[in-house]
Amino acid sequence: MFIPNVLYEILTVHRHRTVGDVKAAYGGQHDAAIESYFAEVIARGYAQECTPEEAGRFPALNPHWERPELITNAILDIDPQDPYDLSKAIKELVSVGCKAVQVRIFNEASPAFLGSVLTLFDRTPIEHIELLLKHSPLLEDQALLALCRPFPRVNAITLHSGPETPPTDYNRAGLTVTRVAREIRSSSHCGVINPAFFNVTLENFLESHRFNSCLHKKISIDVHGQVKNCPSMEKSYGHISETRFLDVLDLEGFQDLWTVTKDQVDVCRQCEFRYICTDCRVYTSPEGKPSKCSYDPFTATWA
Repeated sequence: MFIPNVLYEILTVHRHRTVGDVKAAYGGQHDAAIESYFAEVIARGYAQECTPEEAGRFPALNPHWERPELITNAILDIDPQDPYDLSKAIKELVSVGCKAVQVRIFNEASPAFLGSVLTLFDRTPIEHIELLLKHSPLLEDQALLALCRPFPRVNAITLHSGPETPPTDYNRAGLTVTRVAREIRSSSHCGVINPAFFNVTLENFLESHRFNSCLHKKISIDVHGQVKNCPSMEKSYGHISETRFLDVLDLEGFQDLWTVTKDQVDVCRQCEFRYICTDCRVYTSPEGKPSKCSYDPFTATWA
């Protein structure tokens, strides 16, 4: 829902004023428009009529964001033919409090291999696992359901390089399977900005005001076992076989991009989606918008 500037001012600058006061603030020039704005937001359930006393019970949103985990999310890129020490990797994730992990496999992987990987997450505090897998005849719906049944923390599976289907929510709570035709051969396919990837949650909205919406509190391991902030980055902070995540967090440069917000990025700072879209600081110029973003906020159009 795109809104005119006047409505934005009403909802922010004039948020504590009555309808009559708002009309007076504009000298009575926009009375009809103001009436229609209020009718629209009330009809959509975004607002309700109340007394001045009741209005005082709705304080402004507290913008503070904080999480106790040293790392909140991680990416593990795995080559089934030559995997690094996955047990060590998961132990390191636990050591920094990580709760959400995306496992990405660009080549075909058997259900047996996938089961062996998921078993390593047993008896860990990791709560959410997302799988990005290459399409295979061995990974049809029933096989996926059988694979994930013992692992309820798997909540999303995306299969690439195969027939495309809409997302399917299965009866098992929290599991969504999506199939896409696009070939994803490596981490270089990361960084695409698309409305389908928008994260419209209060937690993400607040975090994005103060921190980078992709890299903040993230740690990754690429297919070669190199520890990085993002798998697409060139800079490595050591091989997982000989590296402690607690040490990596203190290394110079690892957290440099964590505080780069969309308000500091050219073009993005004018974009209405800047607090719900996932940034990318790899495929871009240092202070430019992500190169894989085709949206123009000045014309409100996607290329």
